[in-house]
Amino acid sequence: MKATPDLWHKYTADYEIVTVKDKKGRERKEARYTGPWFCLMGSPGTVRTKLILAAVCGIILTGLLVAVQIFNHSSAWAVYVAVPQAVALFPLLYLLMGLMSLPYNLKPMERPGYMHGIIRVCRSLVAVMVLCGVSLTGDFIYRAVSKDWIYLPEDIWYLVLLAGILVLGGVILYLLYSIEIAERANHAVHKE
Repeated sequence: MKATPDLWHKYTADYEIVTVKDKKGRERKEARYTGPWFCLMGSPGTVRTKLILAAVCGIILTGLLVAVQIFNHSSAWAVYVAVPQAVALFPLLYLLMGLMSLPYNLKPMERPGYMHGIIRVCRSLVAVMVLCGVSLTGDFIYRAVSKDWIYLPEDIWYLVLLAGILVLGGVILYLLYSIEIAERANHAVHKE
C-alpha cells in the first residue's frame, strides 16, 4: 500500500526529474509533469461564460460579505452571530485566490492548478455558506432568546445580505458543478 504523501510532498508523484541540455550544452535537471491533466469539456463559449459568471458572482458575494460586517443590526454584538461572520472572512480569502486561479483560457490543467482553482473555490464557498448559515441561525436564536422581534431597517438589510450570500453561493456552485471535467493521461493531452 502506498503511503499518503505529507503536505509538502503532495504532488511529487505527478512529477519526474529529467536531465536536459541547456543552450550552452550543459546538463541540468528539471521537473517534468507526468500526472493526469484535467480538461474542461463542452462548448468553449459556454464554459468560459460559466467561469466568468462564477467569478462575477464571487466578486459580488465578497462585497455582500464585507457589507454584512458593516451593518449595526440588533444581533450584531451577539457572539454567536458576530464570530461566524468574522471567521467567514478567512475562507473568503481562499475563495478569491481560487477565483484568480480558474482556467479562463480553457487549457488543460495540471493537478495542482485544478486543486488550487476549481476545487479551492468550491470548498471555500461551502465554508463561507456554512458560516453565514450559522450566523443567520444565531440571529434567529438571539431574537428568540431576547424576545426582540422588532425588525429595524438595518435588521432587514442584514437578512437580505445574508440571503444574497447564500443564493450567490448556490449559483456559483451550480455553475462550477455544471462544467464537465475530464481527467486524461499525460500523453493523451500532448497528442491533441
